[in-house]
Amino acid sequence: GRNTVADCACDLARNLHEQLMEKGKAFTAFSLAVDESSDTSDTAQLSVFIRGVDSNLCVTEELLGLKSMHGTTTAKEIFEEVSKCVTQMGLPWDKLVRLTTDGAPAMCGQKSGLVARIREKMRGEKYAGELTVYHCIIHQELLCGKALKMEHVMNTITRVGNFIRAKCLNHRQFKSFLEECCLEYADLPYHTEVRWLSRGKVLNRCFKLCEEICQFLESKGKDTAELRDKEFLSELAFLCDIMSHLDVLNL
Repeated sequence: GRNTVADCACDLARNLHEQLMEKGKAFTAFSLAVDESSDTSDTAQLSVFIRGVDSNLCVTEELLGLKSMHGTTTAKEIFEEVSKCVTQMGLPWDKLVRLTTDGAPAMCGQKSGLVARIREKMRGEKYAGELTVYHCIIHQELLCGKALKMEHVMNTITRVGNFIRAKCLNHRQFKSFLEECCLEYADLPYHTEVRWLSRGKVLNRCFKLCEEICQFLESKGKDTAELRDKEFLSELAFLCDIMSHLDVLNL
């Protein structure tokens, strides 16, 4: 029944936690990665990952904790949740050597952010070593991408891609059309907002297949005036270059 499945899941989770605690006793150093984002119900989810290494240079990487934060997500509250994860694992703060955050102000604030609070905690534990901190820049890149004001280009490309990929018949016919043209590319990547890191690939493929895409759309009775417009093509080429650089940086 449902309770049996739930009990099994709890037993598995408990066993994994115990295994991680046992491995944690042998860590000579460990690092944390902390990210806070909202789920589909607008509940903030705080995820904490750990990477530890023992004296034999055996590396362990695991999800240390996933906490639902139903109220505010201030630096103080985030620090308290991270601190609970570390304490429950029985890990000494003086073995924390690196911290990676998502770059949000609550994480990297110099005076009261998560980083500052963890450094203060480590000083309180009389740890003399230096904590190395990294901040993920993908969130900032996404915001910069939106600041380019190129939504009209991306919307057009997404609309074209969805017309081709969303309907099975259109997709099959488009792939057959590309095969008849003996082109290097045999398909068009699919893009959605959730998979925004695919944006650069989609844009580049559309730019390289622009003429073939126009021919296919015209065979379906679609207007391609915008796709053939020189100003639009210039903006598309510019966006392709920007996104290709950001994709390389992300990877």
